[in-house]
Amino acid sequence: MTRLLTQVASRLRTIGPWSPRGRIGAQSILASVNALEGETQALSEAQLRKTFLALRFRAKSGEPIASLLAETYALVREAGRRALNMRHFDVQILGGVALSMRSITEMQTDEGKTLTATLPLALMALVVIDYTTGMMRFPDWTEKLPIEQIESQQRWIRRWLSTRFNQDVVVEPMIALPGWKIGRVGSKSVLVINPRNASKFFVNNRQALSADMVSRIASDLEARCRNIEPVRKLKSQ
Repeated sequence: MTRLLTQVASRLRTIGPWSPRGRIGAQSILASVNALEGETQALSEAQLRKTFLALRFRAKSGEPIASLLAETYALVREAGRRALNMRHFDVQILGGVALSMRSITEMQTDEGKTLTATLPLALMALVVIDYTTGMMRFPDWTEKLPIEQIESQQRWIRRWLSTRFNQDVVVEPMIALPGWKIGRVGSKSVLVINPRNASKFFVNNRQALSADMVSRIASDLEARCRNIEPVRKLKSQ
């Protein structure tokens, strides 16, 4: 899981830095965003949603995320204006561009850091993780080790808890990836979810546990796992 989180953190900075010849300056991106403002203001609510979905389709089809930056930021600016009555100022667009280019951004108090953060977040929302049985497909790499690890952990935790409490305790394996849209394909033994909508996965619990049982399980698991060193799986040479 540590390896996965490290890779996710690095891939969150998908854009740039561009090569000197092909590098797109922040000012030119700002100019493109401003040029699209009149066009986006003319869109209806349905057209705004449709345009964003079209950007997501282009990203999933392999178009570089960097090439979608100006269009995405123009849509987010218009959405902010309509929903919050807060239009992104040029300095906020530049701050969003800097974040998307893996730069450290410093803004003064009241320059709108929270609104600025919506820009790169919307850009990354274009990316969908395809999850098939035993495999997670990120924008430019695949992962199966976390699936194998969580399945192994689920088996031993279920055996241990069932033995300890002298009853079958169902354990559902799950991986939560905040901020990512998860595309589910086929049947799977492990849930891979965005925790923002996690509640819908617990509506039909297979096994209802009392508050006392939940407390006992949590306490026993904490005691059991407190001093366990992580096991590193080494690739065969």
